Amino acid sequence: MDTEASLEINQEKSVSQKKWSTSNKILSGVLLLIMWIIMAFNTQNADYYAYSVLYNGIAQFGMDFSSDSIEPGFRAVMYVCTFISSQYQIFLLIISTVLLSALLYVIRLFTTNVFLVLFLFFIFGFTSQAIQVRMFSALIFILLAFYHLTKLRGSKAIF
Repeated sequence: MDTEASLEINQEKSVSQKKWSTSNKILSGVLLLIMWIIMAFNTQNADYYAYSVLYNGIAQFGMDFSSDSIEPGFRAVMYVCTFISSQYQIFLLIISTVLLSALLYVIRLFTTNVFLVLFLFFIFGFTSQAIQVRMFSALIFILLAFYHLTKLRGSKAIF
């Protein structure tokens, strides 16, 4: 009976509570730093100029600056960040820090081999998804929702 209780407790532990190795932490940290530099300081993506103009307009004139079809949630995030700084580059530094931290959190929820998952994401999805801030934030929200859906209702809820 005692072993059944301990098995049940061990099964209830999420993957994020398990230990991950020091080399995995170091490699993950280095890769996250590289991803942060690319995401926060990249001025060559397709959205940079349009969002820079939008951010600067929101910083000067407020939330209702433009009637573009930008999502109200993303516009609100931009508006909140204008209280910290009126420069778009600072916004990119803040949002990339938050989103990459959330990505690390989500990856830690699913696996202990964080570096491998980050490396595969860096190779296959980072350049097309994470560089575009809105797409990357949507990806993070979907992954968090997927985790909480499976945690609350089990894997049968997906199917």
